[in-house]
Amino acid sequence: MGNVAWGIDFGSRATKIAQVRREQNKVIIERVVVAEHGRDLREALSAAGVVVREGIVGLSGKDCMLRLVKVPQAPPKRLSLILEFEIGELTKRSTEPTCGAYHISGASEMLSDQLLATIALVKEKTTEQIYQNLHGAGVACHAFLPTPFALYNTFLALKNYDPSGVTVLLDIGVQTTTLAVVKDGAFILGRTIPVGAQELTKALASALSITSQQAENVLLREGVIKPKNWRSEREKSISDALSGVVDRILLGVRSALNMVKRQMRLKSIKPDRVLLFGGCARLPGLDHMVSASLKTKAEVASVLPPPSSQFPDADPRPGLHEQIPARDAQNISPMGSELAVAVGLALSALGPPFLKLDLLPPLLRKKIEFRERYVWLIAAVALVVAFVILAGLAVGREEGSVRRRNTALKQRREQLESRRSALAAKRKQLNRLRSTLKKLRQLPSLNKGVVKLLAQLHSTKVMPQSINLTSLNLTETKSEEKSRSKVLYLSGTVNAEVGEEMTIVRRFAKVLSELPFVEGASVDPEATKRQKGRFVFRIGVSFTEEEK
Repeated sequence: MGNVAWGIDFGSRATKIAQVRREQNKVIIERVVVAEHGRDLREALSAAGVVVREGIVGLSGKDCMLRLVKVPQAPPKRLSLILEFEIGELTKRSTEPTCGAYHISGASEMLSDQLLATIALVKEKTTEQIYQNLHGAGVACHAFLPTPFALYNTFLALKNYDPSGVTVLLDIGVQTTTLAVVKDGAFILGRTIPVGAQELTKALASALSITSQQAENVLLREGVIKPKNWRSEREKSISDALSGVVDRILLGVRSALNMVKRQMRLKSIKPDRVLLFGGCARLPGLDHMVSASLKTKAEVASVLPPPSSQFPDADPRPGLHEQIPARDAQNISPMGSELAVAVGLALSALGPPFLKLDLLPPLLRKKIEFRERYVWLIAAVALVVAFVILAGLAVGREEGSVRRRNTALKQRREQLESRRSALAAKRKQLNRLRSTLKKLRQLPSLNKGVVKLLAQLHSTKVMPQSINLTSLNLTETKSEEKSRSKVLYLSGTVNAEVGEEMTIVRRFAKVLSELPFVEGASVDPEATKRQKGRFVFRIGVSFTEEEK
């Protein structure tokens, strides 16, 4: 049982849907959708932006039968068995599969040991057809309720009317008139009178010899009920025709009151007030005729906007309020009396004090429950699938993170291996350099001379551009005094004109002999010669221990 509910009133000319919301001790009418006959209900709801999740559908006329019975007072369980037995007996007499429900009104004033109960019967085929039609329009049907009970619910929410005494509620529809009798705030009797606005149109067409369409226009523009003081013969004819139809409705009202009188063993019954609902309730003179016929006050009840409560402190009933947007208000009358049934149907889903009957065939109940569970099952499966997907994404993200971490570690390892290899190569190079340095340290002076010579070989002042060195060779020689010394041999080629090569070599040798720590530089005549088209040379350089 939620705080928002929807009532669906199927009419001959239009389907009316009311959305209500309960807030503490008040009920607010939030939305109203009116789908004229011939217009697609799904389209009308979509255009209004209304989604009906658990609609309560009204039943009237031939769709639903109401029967008032007396049952003995008994414990609730036994009383339920008695009424279910009574419903079973009534359904057995029906030629088609029928389901039923009951409502216990209260104790009789004269017979305190008995209770009055209303039994409602409906054909299963009717409810199944309505359910399928609504389902095709995208409307979720949740329950069915006879329209007299819906009218009673709306009366409960109209707190400007005193619920004490006997109140007669009349809703004049197109084909039928819904009747409810209320006594001291309790529902006593409900009935559907098979007379409505359609009969008013037929009476006008017959009295004025016009078509049904013309009669409808006359009813809207010229319809009036007057006992006298007519302005013309036409007005008298219109009044007489309409009065005859209203008399048939009032005959049904008297019959219902007499039924209440007999069942409750009352000496007499006189209504304290009559409230008129429906589109025809605004017919000029109707309230006066009803008031004169039943000898009580009759008035057109306003649903929109509801009058303020006259009993704010003493009356615990939830009061009716409205917050209907302007686009919805365009499709209804200022008083909104035609919404009484739709609003009452919606109120039945909000719990006590509003009435609701368990009027659902077993097969249809299982279907509704299955679809409701199916929706939750789909939602649960969707949540599980979403959880699995999110878990998979999380695992995939974690796997990707681990993969990226492993790749980064592998790259780091390769970098470290490369750096270790480079360090090993540098270590080897350093060891070689240390070995060379150790050897050079053994000949400090010679070392300086060789270093000086090698440092100046790149200079063009020492080595001409025409000379290309091919090798350097440091060897140890033995002199006549049997002393050992180091000699550096420079080998290369000369690129010059023929005849000038030797001169260039000798100049080069002379420049080398003038360098620091160089004792002398001599040209090796055997190795200096023209060979295979090139002029090759070899110069031996000897060093001193001290700088010259």
